Amino acid sequence: MSDHNIDLQNIRDLRKSHFNAFQHGDMETLLSHFTEETLLVNAAGETVQGFDALHDYHAASLTNFHAAIQDNAFDLEVSGDLGFCRGEYTITLTAKTGDQVIAKSGSFLVIFKRKTDSPHGWFIYRELMRPND
Repeated sequence: MSDHNIDLQNIRDLRKSHFNAFQHGDMETLLSHFTEETLLVNAAGETVQGFDALHDYHAASLTNFHAAIQDNAFDLEVSGDLGFCRGEYTITLTAKTGDQVIAKSGSFLVIFKRKTDSPHGWFIYRELMRPND
């Protein structure tokens, strides 16, 4: 397998680990995909940056809800120390107590940056979500 294909597979593995961690409420694994450099722009247009802010942002959902994620990635590419993935997502949050269900869908763009000391060799550098109206 070429280095390019290895990089693509490592990013696929990171994405799979990220989704699994989110769906199982595994905050430690979820945060391992980020660094202090990570910047997230959520579906509401709010910017979240840094471990503490990312922890608080995800904890707000994972403490009170079970999450299910479906995504359809159109593009995944790597060039040097950066990679990107874009596509569409659907997130369904089901309350752990009560019967509240929140469904969100839209499009995403994630930029990955190489980090040799991370489990997958990459981390989520930028994540932008745009909701469907």
